[in-house]
Amino acid sequence: MIKENSEGQVGQGFWPLLPPEAPATTGMASSSSGDFTGLVGLSTTVANERLIEQLEEIVGEFLVLVKAVTWRSRLSFIQSQEGAIVPLVVLFYIVAAALTGDMYLIGEVLLILPFHFLAWYISFRLPRAEQLRAIAKVQDCIQRFVSSDDAFTTASDLTHQEAVPPSALCVSVLRDRVWRQLPYNMVVEGDVFKLREGETFPCHAERLAVRLPYGAIPSGQMFRAREVFAPAPQLVQPASQPAEAFGARAAEVPAVASFRARSTACVPMVRKFLQSAQREGRTDTVFFEVAALVRDRLKKISMVAFVSSTCACGLWLLQPAVKEQSLQWHLQRFLLPLRVILCLLPLLPAILLQVTDIWGNARIQSLFQWHAGLSDEDKELEKSDEQSLSGEIDASRVPLQWQLKELFGILWQGLEGHANLMHTLNSTTVVCFCDREGLLTDTCTTVAELCLCGSKRQRKNSVFSDAGTHSVPASEAGNEEHQRSHSYRSGRSPSKKTPDESQPSPDREESKEEEVMEESNFTTVVLDVQSDHHAPSGLRFEEADWRQHLSSLKPLCLSMAVSRQPRELFSQKEGPMLFDLMAGDLLQAMHRGTSAAMHDCTCTMSQLIGFREDVVAGFTDVKFCMELCRPLKLQAPPKQRSEASIPPEQRIAEASPNTVATHAQPHMAWRAAPSPQSDVPSEAMPSPLDREEAMPQFSNACGLESPEDDSGHSSAPGGHTNFSQTLLTWFVEDPRDGSYQMFCKGKPKRLLPRCTHYFDGHEVLPLHEEDRHCLTRLVLQWKASGLTALAYSFRPLTSPAERDIPTQLDKNTFFCATEGEDGEYTVAQAGKGEGVSTGAARLAQAWKELQGAQVLLGMAGVKLCASVRMPSYAEALQTAGIRFQVYSAEGEKRTRTLGSQLGLETGWNCLINLEPSAKVVKNMMGQVVLPSGISKIRRHTKEVDNVPLLVSLYSKATPWRAQQMISIMQEHAECVTCVGSALRPNFEIFRQASLSVSVLVNSVPQCRRCFGRRAPRQQSASDRGPDDLLVNNMVNRAEFQLSADLTSLPCALQARHSFSNGEQRTLEVLFNAIKEARRCVDCILMVLIHYLCGAVELAVVVGLQALLCLPAPLEGFHVMALLLLFLPALSTGLLFNAASPQIMKELPLKKADEKTLAQPGRLMLLYALRSVPSALVVVVAFIHDLHRVFSWRLGRIMHSDRKTPILEKACEGFSWHFWLTGQWVPCVRELHQIEAPNRPPWSPWSTGSDEGRCAVSHAQQWCALLFVIYQVVLSFTFLDRYDSLVTRGPASNKVLYTVAILGLVLHAAISACIVYFECKQDLSEVLLPSWQYWLGYMFLWPFLAVLISEGAKRRDRRYHTHLQKTLRVLFNTRLGMWSPK
Repeated sequence: MIKENSEGQVGQGFWPLLPPEAPATTGMASSSSGDFTGLVGLSTTVANERLIEQLEEIVGEFLVLVKAVTWRSRLSFIQSQEGAIVPLVVLFYIVAAALTGDMYLIGEVLLILPFHFLAWYISFRLPRAEQLRAIAKVQDCIQRFVSSDDAFTTASDLTHQEAVPPSALCVSVLRDRVWRQLPYNMVVEGDVFKLREGETFPCHAERLAVRLPYGAIPSGQMFRAREVFAPAPQLVQPASQPAEAFGARAAEVPAVASFRARSTACVPMVRKFLQSAQREGRTDTVFFEVAALVRDRLKKISMVAFVSSTCACGLWLLQPAVKEQSLQWHLQRFLLPLRVILCLLPLLPAILLQVTDIWGNARIQSLFQWHAGLSDEDKELEKSDEQSLSGEIDASRVPLQWQLKELFGILWQGLEGHANLMHTLNSTTVVCFCDREGLLTDTCTTVAELCLCGSKRQRKNSVFSDAGTHSVPASEAGNEEHQRSHSYRSGRSPSKKTPDESQPSPDREESKEEEVMEESNFTTVVLDVQSDHHAPSGLRFEEADWRQHLSSLKPLCLSMAVSRQPRELFSQKEGPMLFDLMAGDLLQAMHRGTSAAMHDCTCTMSQLIGFREDVVAGFTDVKFCMELCRPLKLQAPPKQRSEASIPPEQRIAEASPNTVATHAQPHMAWRAAPSPQSDVPSEAMPSPLDREEAMPQFSNACGLESPEDDSGHSSAPGGHTNFSQTLLTWFVEDPRDGSYQMFCKGKPKRLLPRCTHYFDGHEVLPLHEEDRHCLTRLVLQWKASGLTALAYSFRPLTSPAERDIPTQLDKNTFFCATEGEDGEYTVAQAGKGEGVSTGAARLAQAWKELQGAQVLLGMAGVKLCASVRMPSYAEALQTAGIRFQVYSAEGEKRTRTLGSQLGLETGWNCLINLEPSAKVVKNMMGQVVLPSGISKIRRHTKEVDNVPLLVSLYSKATPWRAQQMISIMQEHAECVTCVGSALRPNFEIFRQASLSVSVLVNSVPQCRRCFGRRAPRQQSASDRGPDDLLVNNMVNRAEFQLSADLTSLPCALQARHSFSNGEQRTLEVLFNAIKEARRCVDCILMVLIHYLCGAVELAVVVGLQALLCLPAPLEGFHVMALLLLFLPALSTGLLFNAASPQIMKELPLKKADEKTLAQPGRLMLLYALRSVPSALVVVVAFIHDLHRVFSWRLGRIMHSDRKTPILEKACEGFSWHFWLTGQWVPCVRELHQIEAPNRPPWSPWSTGSDEGRCAVSHAQQWCALLFVIYQVVLSFTFLDRYDSLVTRGPASNKVLYTVAILGLVLHAAISACIVYFECKQDLSEVLLPSWQYWLGYMFLWPFLAVLISEGAKRRDRRYHTHLQKTLRVLFNTRLGMWSPK
């Protein structure tokens, strides 16, 4: 991969990149020039300023595009139904007003136009608001970054041990001559960063080469973003090549190489997000699909009503009495079809839909942000109500100012994300988690069980019967019981020790074991450990008699206490040594399985058994060593992949490279060279753990995914270092005599072969093969129950040769154990750039010998627990018809264990491996039951069944595989809500999901004593000392905040995980957000349906006037006022309906089923049945009251001297059927001529205060009052779609109750004023209807209307119950699986 240059050595050591003020050197400089200077890295100020400049440049480019508004987009509203019809109607109204002189028509126009312009503004503003929202979101990210205090400050003193956030992927970047841990997408052009072998590049980069004595210079070797760094050739020693030659060649292969960034990592991410915002519209949900169907049918109904009413008006012209009327009168008649179409026009429903949609989204966003999206400091600053921070999670507990803030934010800038938040949550059918730490599980492990070594009886022939042993330093000063030093040999005084004979040689061990002829009496004692918030240590033993094992617990707990994490991740060095292998290069890759558990704090066990902190602190660790394992089966040479070799459909966005492989993935983070002394036999002993299932060939866990062929094999570069088998060793100084003691910690599979003896609490006894089998069985039991096993061993350094080994080691030293073909391991020192020297080989051999013949102290079973309430919420989601899925990067066993902790089904056929596998499971019919691999899953779902989409657990999931699985589900009409970490390369997953939620997990607090990760426990301040934990603010730094913001650009919701509140609440808040979304959508549905029912009722009233040639039951202005003012106000009161108790037990519909299962035609028929009869009653009441008053007035005229023969002829035999047959026209005209001879003959009852006008005004106000009363009464039947009014109760919605009373009182007052001013004469005997009218219209019909509405609702409820049963059967049925479900 790297060719050696004739002018200088190319190796592990590199020099920093160019200074900020110097230009970049693009070529190799000649050593004879004399003026060459090495390159140094960027400063924090320059790097961040360069980052902001590039982001602002991209924002400026897209802002220019958005501001360019075309006339086509402005006039696009005219192409819609409401946009085209309203201008024509307004034009006709203006012409009619000019011809008739009726100013009420201008009033109608003034009522219609504001709503028309509002609808036009919404249709024009929303698409631009989405584009502007995307730009504003990037600008907000930049503004928050610039306004932070540490954005442009020089980094200093950042090399101490500081835990990387558990759900973050970081890169080692050289800033201010200090290696810093920065998120993967914060690499800026010009940065120097490190990559380990097998990882992908976050950006375009150029490799650096060292040229002594000048330093690092560009090598000219370029790498593209998403390309895998795989420079190592075959590392297995050929049989024809001497070990010395191969070791020298392998030493030149760098483990960690340095690169110069040639582009900025986050720029493609931001550009892709802005491009998608310009091109894509919001995805439709089931609600909008059903609304579109109803809209189309309503359009057809409105056209039929318009044509019918127009034809009726034309046919009435054939009647002579009607035909004789003036042109102005006919213009008024032909306005009726326009009013009908205005009533049925979806102008107000579209506005109501958008307004209520903004309201619902604002409530959900404020709910999520207040309960999960704010940091604790922000909550303290914004807190206005103590109850809003505690208790049940509900939108009503969110402060009003937060709801208004979100509401105005949506009105001004639009919704976040590419999908409608509320409707997508309502339609969600799958909730998937692509990360687990801090989201589903705790961020660090806790001790669950301890395994102590014991013996059944006292042995007479001890191995150390003739030789003293070094005492186990487990006593505690100040405690009489703990002042005694317990020796490995019972009865031996600690002061009586023979250092030269304390640790027998291997030859002596063999001779001693030959003398011991008795059978092994080895036993294991397992103690359960539980969490106890009231205990000082936070733990307690479940067994009450645990103190009888105190002699065995002391050395084990002491080894757990001294196994401290290294203080410095990166050493501050200069020159080529700066690029040697450092602890941070390895520890940041140990994030899964056993390797992750080695980061966690276990020193609390020493507190549990009674050790004082000052005693444990006296055992200072002098040197720290890591021994990495490289099994033979993982030594295949990695294949370098380039971007061109990746199919387009499998490419990951340039902005989403996973630059640090932490998904349980072995990677090369060291340089391993087999020792020249390969003929020395290994001290490693065979173990039954070696016969476990073979380590699979892991594919690349980075953002770059390898193509998978049909055979199921992946060509991804396999890793080499097995971090799960890493051994950590501490050399600790005994405070009593200054001697060195060696403590080891590691996986039992690796550590047990190193142990030849064990300590039973009284003496050191030999560890036989059958004893290892016993421990192996316990480890397998722990694995089955979800525990991770850690073994602890001890060896005192007694001889001068042993004590000399730690003095030759660096503060942090790394070794590599390479497995040979014979199964033995060859140990070599790793991480030095100068190659394998003779001294290094000797040190590695001495290290290997020192690691043998250790004494096993015991084992600990640690567990990464799921949050306490996670299983209950996972079950609640399943009850709500939402599949709960987990994409785990672990293997099948650990994924299954995680599923059991979450309460998911872990039985037969419950898990799918997303990694291609050659093994195929088929049923008796020869069909594949559960395929593995994305290509096979896609083919299976198309050709066989959808079984792979019904399981809850997916193992071996990488970001690309998770994205592909989400796309497969969306192809099958699933609505997927994805939850993931904001500091992982989940950008493409968030873009693919229907709705995405990012979670920013805070850094895990660290134990101040051992620097291990430990989550704080809930306790009072008096129970915990102030120095118990170290809480770092790494996540709060500007770079981490900006990285999380940029990764979360496609997300509609952002949450934070805080350790101060105990259990994380992301899923709990998400569950309540889904519940609130369902309630809001149900309320919006009731609002729209109630408004449409009222509009249809008005349309029926106006349509009957046109069909029957009736006098106007309602004036045109009155119709528009009721349609545009009263009905929207009353309907919006339904937004505050309470949630149904069964709302989270109902299954959502998929988009493919709404046409067949929702049945919008049936719904329209049912709701028409609930509204049309009331309209008929209103018309009948109008005719009845008009006939009553008009007959009384006509009788008075007929019995007076003002009657004429023409009036007698026109009104002869006047009866109620005159109003239905058009015969009332000549009678009313003649009466009008008698009472008002000076008025226009075409407009009877238009103005004035005569008796005729009083009669029609009284009837119109009576009709309007009944309409308002019926709408108010029927509105309470819309409190729930399925629950009856008796079950829900009118008082359940106090807002609707208040709006209804105010609307009713206000309308009654206005009607009374109109009747008073129209009827100034004394007509009290006829103005007030009799009690029969009140009983029939005001009490009897509302009661019957409620019964009809409840009957229709009951029928709808029966269909809904049957539909839910069908959906539940389909949800629980897994056809094709060998499962009872």
